Amino acid sequence: MKKIFYVLALICIFAVSLVGCKSESQYNNSIILSVQAYDTSVVQSFSISANTNYYRTQGATENEINDYIKGLESTVKQNIWNNLYLNLYATYLSNPNQIYILGGDYVEIKKPQYNSISDAVIFSFSFKSYDAWRYYHPSDKDSGNEENKDESIFIETERSNGVFPFSQNSLENTVGEIYAQIINETKLNYFDNEIVKNEDEYNFVYDYATTHKRVHSNADYIYQDTLYHHIWVAEYQQLNTQKEIQIYTVSAVQEMWYIVTLAVAVGVAGVGIVTIVLYERLKKSKKKDAQNTK
Repeated sequence: MKKIFYVLALICIFAVSLVGCKSESQYNNSIILSVQAYDTSVVQSFSISANTNYYRTQGATENEINDYIKGLESTVKQNIWNNLYLNLYATYLSNPNQIYILGGDYVEIKKPQYNSISDAVIFSFSFKSYDAWRYYHPSDKDSGNEENKDESIFIETERSNGVFPFSQNSLENTVGEIYAQIINETKLNYFDNEIVKNEDEYNFVYDYATTHKRVHSNADYIYQDTLYHHIWVAEYQQLNTQKEIQIYTVSAVQEMWYIVTLAVAVGVAGVGIVTIVLYERLKKSKKKDAQNTK
């Protein structure tokens, strides 16, 4: 029971207007991907915990904390947000349509920024229509996601299956492992190795939220506020287990929004695809540094 309250508290990170929404855990160390599928729009948000309370207890001054926050914002922008943005921009260049230009009326972008209420660096991409979402996510075949349909005389079941976003493989490592590595390297610029090493391991959370209660899943937890949240959670050591995401609906009459909503739920292939590029870049950078020190 305690774990479910902890996980639901993590989801409060995306409700930053709810002042006082705090995690039960004093040392909240999490990386969260949230996909909110509204009736006419989709919001994809990322949250990376700063975990400043932990570093305060280890003796960090407020000046050191402020420097660390600025460094974390910069790292997230350069190594995570920027790569996801470039992935979307490449999609745009492959089939330019001024209506869906990034930063325009149909695709709103919020760059990484620290939020003191949630103690996290947060950024998001908001697609103001399902056509805009489909424009930037034309197919999820490359991600290994599958869609299928079961039919009987009276009911129809639509399904979408995919892999937990942070467990998607990028060469030798999972997406989650690479993100954790990027963030930990930043922390080592501001805090002693032993302090960073003793920090709690990351919890990885995928929150798929929809307005429709007839959407079902194999989520670890299902939670309702103004939306129906389907929440999958993995600890760092569980990332290699290839956790599966299953979303489905059962209806008497086929409705198009079901199919679109299901596609959104597993349409996070960009997280894995772009990280392959990022990981290769990191490896090349480290190789160069090693050669320069010789």
